[in-house]
Amino acid sequence: MSTKEQLTLTKRIRGLYQELFDLTDPESGEPIQYIFNVVPDKKHYPDYYTFIKAPTSFNSIKKRLNHYQSPNEFIKDLVQIVWNARTYNEKESFVCRYAQVLDDFIKNRVMPKFASAGYDVGYPDLSPIEEGSAGVLLPYNYGKERQSTPSPTPVMHQQTMRLITTTPRSVSRASVRSTPMHDEEYEEEEEVVKKRYTHKEQSFKRGRPPVIDKPYEQRIKNVLRNLRREKGVEGDSLTLLFERLPDPRDYPDYYKSITQPISLDEIKKKIKQRKYKEVEPFVQDMKLMIANAKYYNDESSTVYKNTLLLEKWFVKFLEAEMKKPDSDFISHDSLKLPLEQLELRGKLYKIGDWILINNPNDAQKPIVAQLFRIWQTQDGQRWINVCWYLRPEQTVHRVDRLFYDNEVFKSGQYRDHLADEILGKCYVAYFTRYQRGDPAIPYEGPLFICEYRYNDNDKNFNKIRTWRACLPDEIRDHEDPITPLPSLRRFKKIESPLKHLLPPNATPHMPIPEPIIGAPNAPPLHGAVYLRDVDPTDDLGQYASSRNCPKYIIRPNDPPMDENDASLNTPLGNYTRNVVSHPQPPAPVYHATPSLTTVSTASTFTVPIALETATSGVLKMDVMSNKRRLGGLDVHSEGPVIWFKTPGVLIPNRTVVNVCGDFGQADEDGQVNETIPGSGLAGVVRPGNSAAYLAWKKQKLEG
Repeated sequence: MSTKEQLTLTKRIRGLYQELFDLTDPESGEPIQYIFNVVPDKKHYPDYYTFIKAPTSFNSIKKRLNHYQSPNEFIKDLVQIVWNARTYNEKESFVCRYAQVLDDFIKNRVMPKFASAGYDVGYPDLSPIEEGSAGVLLPYNYGKERQSTPSPTPVMHQQTMRLITTTPRSVSRASVRSTPMHDEEYEEEEEVVKKRYTHKEQSFKRGRPPVIDKPYEQRIKNVLRNLRREKGVEGDSLTLLFERLPDPRDYPDYYKSITQPISLDEIKKKIKQRKYKEVEPFVQDMKLMIANAKYYNDESSTVYKNTLLLEKWFVKFLEAEMKKPDSDFISHDSLKLPLEQLELRGKLYKIGDWILINNPNDAQKPIVAQLFRIWQTQDGQRWINVCWYLRPEQTVHRVDRLFYDNEVFKSGQYRDHLADEILGKCYVAYFTRYQRGDPAIPYEGPLFICEYRYNDNDKNFNKIRTWRACLPDEIRDHEDPITPLPSLRRFKKIESPLKHLLPPNATPHMPIPEPIIGAPNAPPLHGAVYLRDVDPTDDLGQYASSRNCPKYIIRPNDPPMDENDASLNTPLGNYTRNVVSHPQPPAPVYHATPSLTTVSTASTFTVPIALETATSGVLKMDVMSNKRRLGGLDVHSEGPVIWFKTPGVLIPNRTVVNVCGDFGQADEDGQVNETIPGSGLAGVVRPGNSAAYLAWKKQKLEG
């Protein structure tokens, strides 16, 4: 293959690769990239690598984009993802449904695209394939569109545009603009799991929260949906070039010319987070995106021509949607009017709030949940959709599993409840953040800790890697502040509350039991336990039998610790409020409560005037530009942070020889008097060196 042919092939593959990130599940509307962007974590899914011998992901394909020697190599990697998903997951699972979307894309988009360009492509049969085999190619039926035998050498399409694509290096939306959520959403299947041990069959509904849009939101989505169906001047998707912003490394001049960059990615994010309160702001963002593209690109370029085409279709689709009456967007047999908040018994509840819901199975243990949707029906009833967080005794787990006090687990259950079932508020703290500090907001009700998600289909617990992926779209950009602790918090773990339920004849090979189901719209009446051998892979302290355990976890049989150890967490009593000090006037809240109080961790230490003068030339760190380096410090505190190499030394009336002579007035011998009489802080300005170093320095200068 010549260099020109290789460049042509790579360009075609890159274009199709970018389209992968536009594929969505037709049922939920969710992008499939979040599942296939990375392979499963080997630590949490060891059995995956027992069955799957060739793990493949969008990310691994990205690394090979410049190395594919034929379209069939690219197609085989895509088909491998489909094959892996279907092999490991149940047929009815949402992962298999996503795999079908990808498979349709391969057969209806990728293969016809290469075939029309003259490449000989086929669909690989991977069913009997061993690791490393190239696969058997099944001939692709080109159909009536392929009237003649094309030249085996593809034609290079010359383009004269300044901005060829929006992401020249094929940097995916998942790897740059968003956090991969493969681990976080694995359990969200929309299947029905039948529960045993009950007098009648009952089922657990699964899936994402219902989509409840106002008429203007439906208009906006219809416009974008119609635009995505249109083709550009070269037959590709019209919206492809507008999906993401250009890579600043490849187009630095773009960001010098364009002061308000925006792409469809940002616009769609605003739609998901319900930032648009009417159609007009959406229209203005679309016009801004179009204006940016027209301003930056040459009029003869493909991008410019596609921009004009996009503008024409946008105006047409917008006019059509705006002419429709609101009644066209309302289903009268199931009218749901979305609400942004609701008031109940004197309290205000908003999307993202942590709440307690009446549990018909056990009134003493309300359902812990997070509020995802609020709406009102024609009869005036107010409804909510929530994600359940299960307690240890509501799960099925190994008998040796250990738990924190007040620990809960994110489930895949998104349930509808009447608003009147709400009992009050609570707060669920993400373990990783709670380990570093206390919530700096005045939350109500009990505090719970969440570190794992629970799949009630296969009874597995998986560590949550990205907390934001668990939250409603509307609040994913917001993070509750914390008051940092001086050191990481340590946690005591307790034994399973269901330990007594283990059958006396239990063996490590016993089948995993089912929970006992009570009321239909409530967590299980109680879970169950089973016996297993020691898990050699556990290094998170999940089990009493594990050989390895993190230092921050204290298991029941561990040696007693110093009770005065400040790093030990204070036991969280059931339904006792964690009182937050430093009350402040109410401010807008992101979730948890209607008001937000930010407790600043800025130091109250006042630098002496003399020292302030002496350090006027010291390089200071700008807080807002160094958020990641500041770690747990409050980056919103005013003023820069001065970094000292060592603590101050209390040496009254000390004179230090300053070779550089940066501070103070030097005498005729080149010495600088840095003495601050009576303060004893001279050593803070510039820490003194050891006698050995000063002797060496003196010898070097004199030599």
